[in-house]
Amino acid sequence: MTLILSAVIRITGLVCVTLAPLLLMTSSSYANEEHAIEPQRSSIVLGVISSKPKKAFKRSQQLADYLADHLQDYGITSGEVKVAKNLDQMKELFRTGQVDLISETSFSAYELKEAKLADMIARQWKGGSKEYYSIFFTRKDRGINSFDDLLGQIIVFEDHRSTSSFLIPAITLLESGYDLHKVSSPRDNVPPGSIGFFFSDEVSRYGDETNMMSWVHNKIVAASVFSNLDWVEEVPNNIKSQLVIFHKSQPQPRAIMLTRSKLNEDLKKAIMLTLFNAHSNTTGKQALMAFKSTSKFDVLTPQDRNSIDQLGSKLELITPLVSHTSSSKQK
Repeated sequence: MTLILSAVIRITGLVCVTLAPLLLMTSSSYANEEHAIEPQRSSIVLGVISSKPKKAFKRSQQLADYLADHLQDYGITSGEVKVAKNLDQMKELFRTGQVDLISETSFSAYELKEAKLADMIARQWKGGSKEYYSIFFTRKDRGINSFDDLLGQIIVFEDHRSTSSFLIPAITLLESGYDLHKVSSPRDNVPPGSIGFFFSDEVSRYGDETNMMSWVHNKIVAASVFSNLDWVEEVPNNIKSQLVIFHKSQPQPRAIMLTRSKLNEDLKKAIMLTLFNAHSNTTGKQALMAFKSTSKFDVLTPQDRNSIDQLGSKLELITPLVSHTSSSKQK
């Protein structure tokens, strides 16, 4: 009997010893996947989506340094900038905790929020503007007064991630029941009943607002669309006099600052206060101006949030038109 009990104890002990590591591994795996603990870091990391890393670092490092200087009570001693070439890469940086905050336009902000990777915390005033909207324009002598007049014609967008020069206007047209047909050049034929379009950055090395405006002015395309801010800044008055705006979209916040969802809540609040107060001192003003000509950050209103959600929920309309991946434009 003693021998039997001893054997049972030895076997039971072996089972316990064998199962213990497995239980620990399972528990550890569960914690890693579902309840990952934030690693201790001494830096605050500002993310930027750009195809030009050097330019991105130059315009962003000053704000990262400013934030670090004002977050020392939270163990932050330095500011860093991490650049991703597209939103998918940036999502992974957020998912793995390598980036703490980012400034983005409505659609990217919506995607980060819906993926539960980031929270919208502030509205960014860029170039003195808190919001902007898309304007459709054509030549005055072109006889185009509405979207119906674009049927069989070609409109030029900037690139497939541009908020004001593709996403908003394309959604506007699709929601209104128009069929958009992509062409490879402004000389292509458009199917009857459709509106042709192409991206300026795909047919020209300099696919910017100046080129887009020039193609309309020179009757190469029927119309184009970009933001009201670009209309003011990029179109000379002598050219404006020959053009006409025939549609304006609803305004959207100029840009939104987001913080990583899993970031410490007290640190999030400290970041918000630091951003809100930055425009009130000389060092802060300089950091803001270097960061995409920002004049200030303020509270994102419920109306702003609702507008972003409404617009973002329509992104699926764009999917049949273009691939929903790369690009770094933030127009």
